[in-house]
Amino acid sequence: MNELSSDRRNVPLILYVINSFDGGGAESGLLAMVRGGVFADCRLRIIALVRGSGGIEAQLAEAGHEPEILLDQVRMHVADLPRLYQRLRKRVHELRPNILIASLPQANLLARLSVMFCKEILFVSFEHNSHLAKRFYEIGYRLTSSRVDWVFADAESTLKTVLQRLYRRSPAERTIVPLVSFASQGQRAESIDGTFHIVNAARFTPPKNQSALIEAVASLQRDVTLTLYGDGPTRGECIALARRLGIAERVHFPGFVSDWSRYPADLFVLPSRHEGLCIVVLEAMNAGIPIAAPLIGGLRDYADTDVVRVLDATDAHTIATAIVQSIENKTGDHAMAGRAARVVQHRFGAGAVRAIYGEINHALIGAAQARFRQQDNKAVVA
Repeated sequence: MNELSSDRRNVPLILYVINSFDGGGAESGLLAMVRGGVFADCRLRIIALVRGSGGIEAQLAEAGHEPEILLDQVRMHVADLPRLYQRLRKRVHELRPNILIASLPQANLLARLSVMFCKEILFVSFEHNSHLAKRFYEIGYRLTSSRVDWVFADAESTLKTVLQRLYRRSPAERTIVPLVSFASQGQRAESIDGTFHIVNAARFTPPKNQSALIEAVASLQRDVTLTLYGDGPTRGECIALARRLGIAERVHFPGFVSDWSRYPADLFVLPSRHEGLCIVVLEAMNAGIPIAAPLIGGLRDYADTDVVRVLDATDAHTIATAIVQSIENKTGDHAMAGRAARVVQHRFGAGAVRAIYGEINHALIGAAQARFRQQDNKAVVA
């Protein structure tokens, strides 16, 4: 590689690689980091493997960081990976970033392979998932983990689990990066029709387990409705399940709604099998919506029996029992929701998160400058 210019030394180039621009926590988290100043005083380039369902890329462009899309399609398939690897590797070597941050499994694996022998590039693996969707992704993670210089994680629990399950060695640098902040406490919208409104917001995938929540509602002899916000591959199956169970008129599928927590809700239920930070639970907490959830993943870092109705399991019977308990103890649930909102404002308030983002920005710039010094020393020795 050519001698580094003074511009590259003073203003490091960060390349951020992500799967797509679907409406998920990793994607909205990138936007939050951009707006919050994580990449201030740096040159930022963003690459998505595929476009996805779209939306967030327009907001990134408005913030001054129009992303590059390697493959203009909604979904990524395993058969696309070789072609995407060739395109990503080419762009990495053309851009020559000082730091490469990769988010979500496919982008992470392809980015690791693209810089496997480019040791001058500092590689940051952003971990959101403790369990990957496919077995060969997890094998690939372990085999390439030695290339990771620095780990970002959305929660302490995510970091701990990922390092145990998916890394053969633990990188020296590890940072918890909050992916959401709240400028003010929200306000729960009251139900006005006398019906008990249950909500969930998540991408429709098997680990999110929306089917168990539908089955729980079907088993109740109560005046309840269920709204499942989000899109994803198992949405059609869940719609068919609600019809088959005879509750289609009580289960609503409005798609992805960014401000879902503003709409009427008496209880947010999380039936997930695995989670990272779980931004939607934090959104529900901040809005003052009572929550029933298992203490999994990142929830262990900020939730307990004082702020959520804890699910010991995520089967339909356990979920149904929790719903009935919430219906019969609305006063207790509202008090619990008030405590939850205060926890979120303390830990994820805009001021607290902005301070953390400033520290991360300083660390990124310092790491890039340290790499410059290492290259200078090697050049002198040579």
